[in-house]
Amino acid sequence: MKQQKSIAKTVNEIIDSIPLMGDYLLNNIINFNGLARWIQPEVKRRVGKDVSLESISVAIQRYHFKESVGESKVLDEAIAKTRLVLKNDIAIVAYLKNYDLIKTIESINELIKWEHGETFFMVQSSQEISVVLERERLEDFLRLTSSFRPLNLLDNVTIIDCKYPENIVNVHGFLYTLLRAITLEKLNIIDIFSTFTEFVFLFKKKDAIKAYDTLERLINSARTRGSC
Repeated sequence: MKQQKSIAKTVNEIIDSIPLMGDYLLNNIINFNGLARWIQPEVKRRVGKDVSLESISVAIQRYHFKESVGESKVLDEAIAKTRLVLKNDIAIVAYLKNYDLIKTIESINELIKWEHGETFFMVQSSQEISVVLERERLEDFLRLTSSFRPLNLLDNVTIIDCKYPENIVNVHGFLYTLLRAITLEKLNIIDIFSTFTEFVFLFKKKDAIKAYDTLERLINSARTRGSC
């Protein structure tokens, strides 16, 4: 019994480490026995003993069952509640982190017309700052921050803002599902920003419309399944 648990755990770890493999299993694209033969040498190496193809195949089927019925309903409900907002003519400017720059950016906040839905926000990492703003504001922004040299600047960006329920942090696989849908369409994401209730994708304009349609289909499919 101890060995069986070890095999199951090892198989789960291997499947989870292969991009999209879990999705292929969920959609019945992968043959269980074929996958078992493929990962058998790695399972044997990790377990430290010979493992039969049958044992590996059973572990794969259990993984498939767990992923199919475990949390799909909760995930569908979260995706169904997601709302999309697309906005073009956006610019993004990146800098090395600097306290004086932060104070300058904060002062610019006072000029933004929030009541008109104007986009302006700053995202910080340990070493960099990115500012996302309306493209028509870019010239004034660069003038006000002329003492600081940008690391990068993109002035024709489109954003897709995914607004979702507050409890989304407790829904396993939500953000991955959005990213997977876009990745499968081979669309290039320029950058990603997130808050507790929003997930913002930045695209080049030509990719943004396709990405929006892709996410909209994903959301509509989840709503359809929920109404059945």
